[in-house]
Amino acid sequence: MTATDKLRSFARTILTSPRRSIASDFGLAALFFLVAALGRLAVDFSFAKGLPYITFFPMLVLTAALCSLPASIVYALASAITGSFWIHTTSARVEAIVLYSIAGALIVALTEGLKDAYRQLKSREQDLTVINAELAHRIRNLLQIANAIVGRSLESGANPKDLKTALTGRLSALGNAQSLITLAPGVVSLSELVNVTLAPLAPARDRLIVNGPLVLLPTKAITMLSLVLYELGTNAVKYGAWSDSKGVVFLVWREHDKEVTLEWEERDGPPVRRSDKLGAGSRLIQTAIPNAAVDYHLDEDGARCRINLPLEPQGS
Repeated sequence: MTATDKLRSFARTILTSPRRSIASDFGLAALFFLVAALGRLAVDFSFAKGLPYITFFPMLVLTAALCSLPASIVYALASAITGSFWIHTTSARVEAIVLYSIAGALIVALTEGLKDAYRQLKSREQDLTVINAELAHRIRNLLQIANAIVGRSLESGANPKDLKTALTGRLSALGNAQSLITLAPGVVSLSELVNVTLAPLAPARDRLIVNGPLVLLPTKAITMLSLVLYELGTNAVKYGAWSDSKGVVFLVWREHDKEVTLEWEERDGPPVRRSDKLGAGSRLIQTAIPNAAVDYHLDEDGARCRINLPLEPQGS
């Protein structure tokens, strides 16, 4: 590390020093003032008779760097007056006080600006550390989710064409959910998620009836809920209410006791063929959302699904 780097590091350490109480700042400023005054007395009998503020300026810089603005202002005023006592004529003393006060004000203002800039830099560095950690965590989660999607899709034993369609659709739903999280982190509404996920699947607007209050979803629930809604929608397209010209899907939700309950109901669709075997899509619907209680079953005219989803984070 070069001398310049060391000096820069030392300056940053001083300028980003932890904030103290106002009493501590005034005590430190008083100590610096005392050192400056005693130092001025010590050099008074040598070369400094024509330099009344020679020891007050360095202490002003330290005070401005280490103390709060009120303490710096008080130090500057006190040192402006005290230093002038080494000047014998009244007019020169007034001029010295004015000039020193102007210089002191500039030093304090510039130092306050530097302190604020360094604190912002430090805060942004801390924010970047948190963001990078969250990004790495999110990438790991996405890879795990994608792996689970692929695994469950392969377990279905579908032919290559159907498998490709299922995988493409599920991964697309995953991508849409992540886009919502990125564009509006922490404030994604349930209605927005429903619209992004299901509107492209519905044969017509009047065949998807959506109703519910404004609900803001926790980030961890958005991705998996979008996958479940997509799975319900594609099943409706392939086998349920959206597979003919009349069926309608009703999706309503209500919020209560820090929980949201979603109810999916298909009406007027074709008769549904039931199977004792639980497919990959059905397993995804029932188990994909952590901490959610899901009741999924098939009626004659389509699927019914109730999802009770906590709105507060539960663990990591």
